[in-house]
Amino acid sequence: MWCILLCSGLPSVPLNLTVENIGRDSATLRWERPDNTGGVPLSGYIIEQQEGRSGRWRVAAYVEPTRTWWTLQNLIQGYEYNFRVRAENPDGAGKARVLHTTVIPKPVLCKFVACRVW
Repeated sequence: MWCILLCSGLPSVPLNLTVENIGRDSATLRWERPDNTGGVPLSGYIIEQQEGRSGRWRVAAYVEPTRTWWTLQNLIQGYEYNFRVRAENPDGAGKARVLHTTVIPKPVLCKFVACRVW
């Protein structure tokens, strides 16, 4: 009699984490799936944020496994944020990919065009 042992592990880090569309109170993160899912399908992604110079990370969002972007809302203008993303499978969350730039939401500047009413 032969037994087959199926081993799984934690997923590797998500790839190519970037930030785009920084608004007055939001920012969109985008990443790619990890190279290794741990031998089982991913159950999702965990987005964590660190506010200011705090050493504490907190969960900002849980994202379904088919999505590789997320828009964070209700950020404070002028405040510094750091973000990281972890891939998760049924065995747990893997190591985080840290965004290497600090995100600072800023007011959106618009040019107003003078309109003439006829």
